[in-house]
Amino acid sequence: MSIRIVFIHGFGYSPTMFAPLAQRIEVDHQYDIDFGFFGPSRSEVPICSMPTVVIGHSLGVLRYLATTPFPTDGLVSLAGFSRFCTTDDFPHGVTPILVKRMQKKLARNARALLTEFYTLCGDNITLLSDDSVPNVAALSAALDDLLHLDARSTPLPQTLALAGRADAVTPLAMQEAIFRNRPDVTFHVHDTAPHTLPLTHPDWCAHHINAFIRRFM
Repeated sequence: MSIRIVFIHGFGYSPTMFAPLAQRIEVDHQYDIDFGFFGPSRSEVPICSMPTVVIGHSLGVLRYLATTPFPTDGLVSLAGFSRFCTTDDFPHGVTPILVKRMQKKLARNARALLTEFYTLCGDNITLLSDDSVPNVAALSAALDDLLHLDARSTPLPQTLALAGRADAVTPLAMQEAIFRNRPDVTFHVHDTAPHTLPLTHPDWCAHHINAFIRRFM
């Protein structure tokens, strides 16, 4: 049986971040959502009868779970989460102060913020070209979502969660609190992977993803 993959990228990136991983995924039908951080946004996913697996990175997982714009049979979370910032009943998240600082930096100099963010992500691959024009409005809306969205009550489909122990953006403890010890989730941790593990560790990610998606074939 054929299936399709839908990639959903995270904050500060575009669908191109999945290029190394997409080449290693054993599925021909691949689509992506673009939040428009550097150009036109794209959110339409064709209706089809094939089983669907969403592969989301970071914010992409949160936004999918918070809105569920289309049904999926499986979810792959790459450094993802259903809640980012701490609340009274979620102490495992990131302090809102950090996101608010990012908002202030974004308003002053979007390119400088993104360059700093890529370094925090452990990403020495992504470089902003001279003609890259960050969409400040789209990036600002994304930071608002990191502050406020809470999708913890959204039922999970069959889920594969991949995390990196060296992730300086999404703490491993946060991902464990959300995904570990759940019967509907398979959880794996790479000892040295940073936040951008689909870019830096595509072989490891693809190994687990290909095994996961075979369930739907």
